[in-house]
Amino acid sequence: MLFSLPMHLLYLKLFRPILITRLRYGIFKARDELLMMALHNQISQNERAFPILERSCNNCLRVMGKVDLVDLLNHSKSIDLQVEEDLRIINESGPKLRRVFSDIHTALVGAVFANSPGIFIFVIPLAVLGIAFYWFMRTKSFLDGANKKLWGALYSDYSVVKC
Repeated sequence: MLFSLPMHLLYLKLFRPILITRLRYGIFKARDELLMMALHNQISQNERAFPILERSCNNCLRVMGKVDLVDLLNHSKSIDLQVEEDLRIINESGPKLRRVFSDIHTALVGAVFANSPGIFIFVIPLAVLGIAFYWFMRTKSFLDGANKKLWGALYSDYSVVKC
């Protein structure tokens, strides 16, 4: 107890804010790249993935400090259809837009880990389960489901922004 409380406070007051700020800068960079591609006519603003990614950048910046593991498990099932459609559009877009999506996705995963310090208790058992699922060829469907839930956190009630 004497050791864990100071370590927890050190994490919450020193390490986590620095990590979240760094992740936010990654989102700013991804959004700037997206807008510069549109400005230099490398992509069209009429491209279907453009507004999805722009909205996702803005929503990600908004929820970066509070999205955690509970949000992945707690969003509405009605969001899944919209998430699937948006992910399909992004996957069908060009490599530049998919790279922006990858940057957003990486920062969002980082924010979930940063805001859920207790998640490390689950990392080792999940790694063992991941290896076991891999042997049974279920890893891809499991990761696709986890990806939909992660992306669905951007569609939750407190993060939706109308562009």
